[in-house]
Amino acid sequence: MEEICFSTATQLIRAIHAREISAQDVVAAFQARLESANARLNAVTVTAEDALEQARLADERQAQGEQLGPLHGLPFTVKDTFETSGLQSRLETRIRKRLVARTDATVVARMKQAGAILLAKTNCPPSGSGADTENAIVGQTYNPHNASRSPGGSSGGEAALIAAGGSPLGLGSDTGGGLRIPAAFCGITALKPTQGRVPNSGVYNQPGGLTDQRTQIGPAARRTEDLLLALRTISGPDYRDAGVVAKPIYDPGQLPLRDLTIASFPYDPASLVTSAVANAVGASGQALARAGVQVVENQPLDLVGGARDLDRGWRHMAGTRGQDVVELLHAWDQFRTNLLQFIRYYDAILCPAVHHTAPAIGTRDNQRFDYTVPFNLTGYPAAVVPVVADDQGLPVAVQIVSHPWREDIVLALAAVLEEEFQDWPRETTAPVRRRVNTGIKTEEALMQEERRAENEDRNEEEEAADFSKSDDLAVEIQQLVEAMARAARNVWSSDERRQLENDLRRGLGSLLGSLEEALDRFGRSEQGQDLQEQATRVANRVRESELAAELKEGLTVGLRSAADEVRKFADGFEEKHTQSPPSQDIPVESDNDESSEEVKQED
Repeated sequence: MEEICFSTATQLIRAIHAREISAQDVVAAFQARLESANARLNAVTVTAEDALEQARLADERQAQGEQLGPLHGLPFTVKDTFETSGLQSRLETRIRKRLVARTDATVVARMKQAGAILLAKTNCPPSGSGADTENAIVGQTYNPHNASRSPGGSSGGEAALIAAGGSPLGLGSDTGGGLRIPAAFCGITALKPTQGRVPNSGVYNQPGGLTDQRTQIGPAARRTEDLLLALRTISGPDYRDAGVVAKPIYDPGQLPLRDLTIASFPYDPASLVTSAVANAVGASGQALARAGVQVVENQPLDLVGGARDLDRGWRHMAGTRGQDVVELLHAWDQFRTNLLQFIRYYDAILCPAVHHTAPAIGTRDNQRFDYTVPFNLTGYPAAVVPVVADDQGLPVAVQIVSHPWREDIVLALAAVLEEEFQDWPRETTAPVRRRVNTGIKTEEALMQEERRAENEDRNEEEEAADFSKSDDLAVEIQQLVEAMARAARNVWSSDERRQLENDLRRGLGSLLGSLEEALDRFGRSEQGQDLQEQATRVANRVRESELAAELKEGLTVGLRSAADEVRKFADGFEEKHTQSPPSQDIPVESDNDESSEEVKQED
């Protein structure tokens, strides 16, 4: 049973299609695992009593040679908010808890049509939204790595069950991080697709469209390859959710990693993280760099602070007067524009998923969604992937974000990290093999860092001495060019560049006007005229000396060299960011787009 329950969904489907194992064996194994895992996690609200019968029918269809769906025989689970035909929702609301759905939510129906078999529904907060997974009917769900810790919310039951091997693949919802945070806390991987990629139809309290521009339905699993499997199944218009459009899904395996450039930052100044989280982001950036990805340390301005203000306004929007709603939407648009200005120079962003590992149950934390909400506000695709464990054995995950409709970039980068950190235990009973230190650094550690810094300083002094053997002026100019290049990259990638330019122009214009007026008055005064005569005499003496001629010649040569280097850098920078490789372009659909037509036929 262990071998089956901790296999990936992709592996199980291949084995079933190859008749190495039957659908009945797979479903029976997960039913047994689910029962034992749920006894300690309290993650399941209701089980599908016909699951084993559906598996038997699936095996019969395969034996008769019928065409099999892409998910044939695969068990799956869903968050309790999803409508499921014949199964009761146990949400903590007086109306909903007694209702039995007559139809399936769109994503549930599509999973079944692809051959998957519904196994159970999983626990969530009251009405389906909240930072922890607890309600008065089912109770508290526990983290599979430590029963005293929270699995997060709102899709905490789904994440906990998948991490414990009770389900190979699941579906949850993400309004501000409700799928990504539980995945990070429980040590699995999850994807929030691009807003408008997947229909919300049939999901309680999360209708999608204009009235719900933040929530996206997404898959969760133990491996990233399974996320793509589910995404291809549930995506595309259903002609009920008016916010969904038909867009092709690209293959992450066909993406050349060496053509990618990402921005990486370990924390936002408005939301500090633990050292375990910061170290995990740093180690992930190094892993991606080893794979050929160009990693640049840079971050959007006011990402967390701006998102907090918008999130607060959004939550109170129903009781807000009309003019304030208009101003909120305007600020929301400006936030989206600012992030577009930043990400235009990169293919993806690497950052924390959450600022700490799973907290104790009942912990109040107003910063839990700081790193996830911004990308609900922009609608960008984002995935979390566990990479290490902290010193208490709790998973530490990072987040990867990309341009709209570029889930292929997100999943390709996540797969690299998954391969690099494959020592991370997928089974919750396995020993932790890879850890990072957390907490405050010890005095000994600080002394070691000081000694390393002193050694680095000595090395830099030795290198400087070697350079002094060559032309000192050339070295200084080269250093100047490099500094100018770094400054240019920071300025060109800043989402407030235009505002900065305008402010500088206005400020300098005002300053120059004041200076010109003051100099004019000073020049007409007796003191000013005397000073001008003295300056003229000094300038004439310097101009006639040999030192002035040598200085002029040296500066001329040096500045010409520096100007050539800056011109080369600027030409290269412009060429890189105005002629993007075809593989990175966001495709524009047309009526003759073959890949788009395939998506429509599948729907």
